[in-house]
Amino acid sequence: MKPRLGAVIVACLVAAGCGESLAPPSGQYEIVLLTLPPGMTRGEALGISPSGLIAGWTAAAASSGTGEDLPCFCGERATIWVDGVPTVLPPLVEGGASLARDINDAGVVVGLSVAATRCGQPSVPCGYYVPTRWVNGIPRSLLATDSGHNGVATAINGPGVIVGRFGGPDTAFSWEGGVLTPLPTGGQNGEALDINDRGDIVGSVGFNRVAARWRNGNLDTLEAPLAAFGSSRAETVNAAGDVGGSLWGPEGLTIARWGPGGFERIGDPDTQLALLGLVLVAGDGTLITTVQRGRPHAVVWRAAGREDLGVPPGYAVSGAMGINERGDVVGVSVFSDARPHDARPPQPVLWRRR
Repeated sequence: MKPRLGAVIVACLVAAGCGESLAPPSGQYEIVLLTLPPGMTRGEALGISPSGLIAGWTAAAASSGTGEDLPCFCGERATIWVDGVPTVLPPLVEGGASLARDINDAGVVVGLSVAATRCGQPSVPCGYYVPTRWVNGIPRSLLATDSGHNGVATAINGPGVIVGRFGGPDTAFSWEGGVLTPLPTGGQNGEALDINDRGDIVGSVGFNRVAARWRNGNLDTLEAPLAAFGSSRAETVNAAGDVGGSLWGPEGLTIARWGPGGFERIGDPDTQLALLGLVLVAGDGTLITTVQRGRPHAVVWRAAGREDLGVPPGYAVSGAMGINERGDVVGVSVFSDARPHDARPPQPVLWRRR
């Protein structure tokens, strides 16, 4: 599950100030600030289909939620953009919150809905979240029965196969034709984060996380120098099967790609660098992510260095959250460039590859 990066990068920037110098934008991307639905003041774009349909969330006011992952949602509403026009989708529970994580070219949307509404009651635990699928704007739970555990649908491919995680401990799953199937994890917990059209699924298994790929329902942990890093995570996969991910441990953070030649480390380990969001891989193998050493920025990650994607006029901070095969990126921008600690509400952004 990709966190609500707007909230995360606001906290990071306030704590860390501004610092790292990145290569300036090359002009390879056109930056588009997405329109918010009437009455909404903030949002994030989280997923984009091959043809450019966009999924995310918008809200009228700040959420009271906290936490890095699957926070307690209060005001968020699943939202899609078609040809730049936003539409708010209904949640499973009237008055509840929801989030759209991904969308395919058929317009089928996946994400989560909160199963109970407890906004304004800080002493009451947050309701659990249900992996949700929207078809023609109508939400349906992917679970056959109410498990009472958290769950989220993280990605959908062109044929309509959905992946995600649910339960306690987390169980990676795929969903097809109305049937939810737990993925093998070797007896450990697991998460499924992305799927391509040929059915390759990527994610991680184990409490300490080991990068994983499932093909034809079979688990394959991805080779990585874990003795040096300790943990790895496979986060996105393109049509060719190239996988983008990350490694972290005592040597610091590094970005990884698993391609036809196997494991490839992109750049040197960095103990001062933080990774926000996921590592995204485009159809040509280009890696894009959000990094922070001071001010968080969405960047194109190359062996020779990191290139800033740029921010909309008037903004100072950016985060990349989703990518499609041609390399269009969606995410969020926060903060005024004139006053770096003036917390403008997070705004959904499209970086359209030229």
